[in-house]
Amino acid sequence: MIKDNLTNPKYRAIDLYSGIGGWNLGLKMSGIDTVNSYEWWPVAAQTHKQNLGGHVSIVDIRKLDLYQLPKNIDIVVGSPPCTEFSFSNRGGRGNISEGLKDLYKFLEIVKYLKPKFWVMENVPRVKNILEKELLENGQLSEFKELINVIEIVDCSDFGLPQRRKRMLAGNFPFKVLKSYIDQMPKYNLGQVISNLNNNQQTIKDLIYHHEIPKKSLTDNDFEKELDSEELRLNKESKQYHRVYNMMNFPEPLDKTSRTITAAETRVSRESLIVKNGTGFRRLSLREKATLQGFPISYQFYGSNYSDRQKMIGNAIPPLLTYYIGQSILNIPKNKIDQSIRSYDFQIPKDLPTKIKAKKITNRFKSDRRFRSALRHLRFGSGVRFELSNEFINGKVFWQINFYYGSSKKYTSLTPDNIIAEKISMKINDNTDILSKNKNILIQELNHGINSNEIQNVWNHSKTGLGPFEVIDLLGQIFIDVKKTISSIENNKLETIFDECLNKNFDNQLFLNKKRENIAVDILIGFLISGWFNNLYPIKR
Repeated sequence: MIKDNLTNPKYRAIDLYSGIGGWNLGLKMSGIDTVNSYEWWPVAAQTHKQNLGGHVSIVDIRKLDLYQLPKNIDIVVGSPPCTEFSFSNRGGRGNISEGLKDLYKFLEIVKYLKPKFWVMENVPRVKNILEKELLENGQLSEFKELINVIEIVDCSDFGLPQRRKRMLAGNFPFKVLKSYIDQMPKYNLGQVISNLNNNQQTIKDLIYHHEIPKKSLTDNDFEKELDSEELRLNKESKQYHRVYNMMNFPEPLDKTSRTITAAETRVSRESLIVKNGTGFRRLSLREKATLQGFPISYQFYGSNYSDRQKMIGNAIPPLLTYYIGQSILNIPKNKIDQSIRSYDFQIPKDLPTKIKAKKITNRFKSDRRFRSALRHLRFGSGVRFELSNEFINGKVFWQINFYYGSSKKYTSLTPDNIIAEKISMKINDNTDILSKNKNILIQELNHGINSNEIQNVWNHSKTGLGPFEVIDLLGQIFIDVKKTISSIENNKLETIFDECLNKNFDNQLFLNKKRENIAVDILIGFLISGWFNNLYPIKR
């Protein structure tokens, strides 16, 4: 447990939606006494209590009786659940009305207690939601006079080795907090990893500088390295996603990390994958906790890997809350680190049980779905040729579709053999320069390879040619076709595009300027996709 040095605390605080103690820890390190914390998830409350002591009430805050709150409170802080506001939740289509219930309750408590200072933290999207709902006739309009700060901060500006943007709203000296930025040290992902995994007998906390025996470092076990399919799926989701922009893979070690999430899996766009010798692995829980700014002595009491990952990913970084506490105390920027250096970080007496990561399985349902953009045929902003499987009356079919449009309105076309033959005839001009490319595709895909067999490879029930091998083959065919027609002038190919394809497009959804830049590649995409779809026709 972290020893309190609060002999004469200047302020009394309460912590709403307190989680595992990110607010409480930061305020304690600043010298501010949190007299009570409120959290609904028992596992998070246990972690909070074991590490920080004090009073942690397990309660549904929406049902919290205002008259039961402690008196003479100077500071109210907290982080209402962000799930309904997060863009990572169902593509940003969370239930905002449901999320507003927690914002309302938080503001109701602030209005009732009338603290000198208060701070609410949440995801950046809440800034716009708050500003809208505080207006006249908004659902939070009655609290408008309480708020004088609604700002977005990046936690990496405050010494965190992680790029993590957060909204801070409330009544506190934000300008003082912002003045600290130029005093902050800079840490990167590589420093976190090397610091936790050195060969010394003791581990020195990268951020807080206290030491513990290496044998006392918990939650730093590595999972099994990614297998070839997991590696490919991670690469595709980051470097070749169907819709979203490109990300680094693996994570660059000389920079701060991307945002830690609560529900990261072995295969996801959000997962942080690092090079591990000749292989690749996910970060350990301890590495993630350090990226979140928790001391290496801090313990996590979830009974399974998912619970600990969730509580770490959902936490507010205590490093940020420490500097918020310093700003409330109006500590000048040249003295902001004095109180943190005097703290005694200790490991709790009762340690959590050791847990392992969730067991990895290679068993998949027979109707496992697949969707991925084709190589060289993803053009940004969601414009792409995409291979996917579809199940009709219990049978699997593989098909390539072309997607285009604006970010808010997409449409699709299915290339067919009629379009492919029309393009081929126009390009060939009574010769047969494309037949070799077509025959290679047919030869590779049509020798006993049917839709069921591709699906069985994807299900891991058989080995052979699977969907990624199909994508790689089509990518090579694309290169070969482009090389084959390289002698044809671009303006002639664009004319063929207009003659064969232009009438198929909704011009309002497919801007001519963009089309002109990628017309030749799209023409080839329709050609080879039409060949493929003719080999694997959907039968409804």
